[in-house]
Amino acid sequence: MPLGAMVLMKWVYFAFEDGKSIFYFQIPVTLLLMAGSWLFTRLLPGEWWVFGIGLSMTLSNLIAVLLRVNGLRQKLGSLDIAHIVRLHVQLIVAAAISCVVGWLVLRVWGFTATDSLVWAAVVCVIVGSIMGAVYFLVLQAMKVSEMNALLNPIISKLSRSRA
Repeated sequence: MPLGAMVLMKWVYFAFEDGKSIFYFQIPVTLLLMAGSWLFTRLLPGEWWVFGIGLSMTLSNLIAVLLRVNGLRQKLGSLDIAHIVRLHVQLIVAAAISCVVGWLVLRVWGFTATDSLVWAAVVCVIVGSIMGAVYFLVLQAMKVSEMNALLNPIISKLSRSRA
């Protein structure tokens, strides 16, 4: 999630034709990523390196978000942080519910690591589709307005193409 927020804010800076701030924000972020990745490969056993590097990426992206939010506050005068936090909490709740449902479907399905690659792909498509549907339904149930803002242009385009 921090990566998505970081990329979105990068485009806001680019809209203001301000690539210099992004460059300066990225310096400590990259240093943190490199240091954290190096540290995790020294402290963790080899089978946990990917997890450690992923954690370093998440933490560095979170720092990038904080730096960019602070910069955007200065550039724009204010941000509706309460709305942004509320939206992210809703997204996390919907994702958590979707993950639990996906995990339950996977457990009931009985998939194992020794199953064939083709079967694994089929299971991924089915479980991923169910998780996506649950995520969408939970966001709809929570009345997340951003979901409608995303879907309305798609629905209007589909309805025009049918007419």
